[in-house]
Amino acid sequence: MESIIKVDDIGDFKIPKAMTERLGIQKDDALFVLSTNDAIIIKKIEKKPLDERFKDFSDHVEARFEDAGVTENDVSAAVEWTRR
Repeated sequence: MESIIKVDDIGDFKIPKAMTERLGIQKDDALFVLSTNDAIIIKKIEKKPLDERFKDFSDHVEARFEDAGVTENDVSAAVEWTRR
């Protein structure tokens, strides 16, 4: 899909409704904007649901702990120490 649009006097432009609908872009969605020498590329950033983002973060932290040799006992001891 392609379209010719105009830029207004302050440099703003609108993405045609047919394009936003086709791409599922809605109010407050995040868009990644990249400029090159002669083009602007706009890509919708897909947000995962909060539970998926938390799981990804948790998996990342767990892997870092494993790499560093941190055990569950180490974490429990650290939690106990901070609660004093």
